[in-house]
Amino acid sequence: MILARLRGAAHAVWSGLRAASGEPLFFLAWAAIAGILAGEWSGGGSGVWWTLCAGGAGWGFFRIRSAASLALLTLTVFALTHRLRLHDPVRAMVEARVAPGRELPAELTGVVEDAPEPFFAGGGLWRFPVRVLSLGVNGAPWPSRGAKLYVVLHDPPAVPAYGDTLSLTGALTRAAAVRNPGEFDFDAFLRVNGYAAEFSSTAGRDPMEITARGGGNPVLAAALRSREWIGAAVSADLEDSPDIAAVVRTMMLGTREKTPREIEDAFRVSGTMHIFAVSGLHVALFAFLLRSALGVFGLRPAVVTALSIALMFFYVYITGLRPSAWRAAIMTALVLSGPLLNRESGMLNHLGAAALLLLSFDTLQLFQPGFVLSFGVILALAALQKPAAAAAGWLMGKWSAPDPFLPESLRSRRQRAWYASRHWLCEGLGLSVASTVGSLPLMIGYFRIITPVGIVANL
Repeated sequence: MILARLRGAAHAVWSGLRAASGEPLFFLAWAAIAGILAGEWSGGGSGVWWTLCAGGAGWGFFRIRSAASLALLTLTVFALTHRLRLHDPVRAMVEARVAPGRELPAELTGVVEDAPEPFFAGGGLWRFPVRVLSLGVNGAPWPSRGAKLYVVLHDPPAVPAYGDTLSLTGALTRAAAVRNPGEFDFDAFLRVNGYAAEFSSTAGRDPMEITARGGGNPVLAAALRSREWIGAAVSADLEDSPDIAAVVRTMMLGTREKTPREIEDAFRVSGTMHIFAVSGLHVALFAFLLRSALGVFGLRPAVVTALSIALMFFYVYITGLRPSAWRAAIMTALVLSGPLLNRESGMLNHLGAAALLLLSFDTLQLFQPGFVLSFGVILALAALQKPAAAAAGWLMGKWSAPDPFLPESLRSRRQRAWYASRHWLCEGLGLSVASTVGSLPLMIGYFRIITPVGIVANL
């Protein structure tokens, strides 16, 4: 009896929230997040756990007519998907055979999965992901095909490119355990990015051979070539100022170049470090410029929208497939395509759709700071922007507000300019305050930093 009442109350709450919001994908995204967390905390997946998940998925599938059953189906499917995503034989063998901070001699053959990045300005130490074709440890082969390793090269004779097949000799390393609160957890970094372990190779001692080229995805290869070309174009005539050139390329393309520490610190303490991450601002500007340029040719709206969306996702490829860029591109694509399908735009619904798509592709995205910050800030904007803008207007006083009884056509040029400036200031403060307050707990948790000056700097 008590369980039936609890079930009825939960269903009533769910129905009320869904009816009030009209954003079903937003709540399905929360169900997916709950499923991923359940899979993360299940501790390995006993037979009972797998049976419960399978039963929940089956019950939700056959009773999919109700919102609660659809949420249960989403939760259990994402829980199962995450447990399968965590299954990594190489990581399990490393954890079983290598002590923290220790290494084993190994031979690796694999394909470079992304453009190598320098640890420091000027190169010397390079890092990049490698998809394993074969791995031998202490002379014995390990079942590892398809695993991903975090490769670090010290002064290589030649820097490999995306799609190159490498033959490396070096050491398979297990990250050292964290000893201090707040210390960077390298093992957690490897895990949430899908790496099985770190593989390090030292120049002069461990040989490296490029056995083949052009083994990657041709679309991603074209995107990387385009990024190099655009990066050279936007930093032309800045050869004498490499630091400024690196900042320009990072702002426009989201490249992970190493800028001088004093420049990074200036942006970080001013609360404007997000400019270096390709997100909604970059994607929205790119989409607006595309639509404006394509509209000149007199194309039909559907053709302009389709071309804009295709080129926008290619821009996301160019900038390195960051979670914030994917989220912004998906939401922008939904906004652009909505009128063609006679559908209204809803921020929370679009945010939920973006989260579901990204988490379906990789459930580990949920544990990456970029994903959490991007979606957390958008949630804060949706919840806090209007109240913050209203508070800013109230603080400015009624004396400066437009007279509701004075028609706009009778306002003087000075009044129109002042009211437009006032509206911009209130809306801008609302956005800045909402994003700063929304990101504050995340900034403290991830980076141990508070930047209240960002409220003003971000205007």
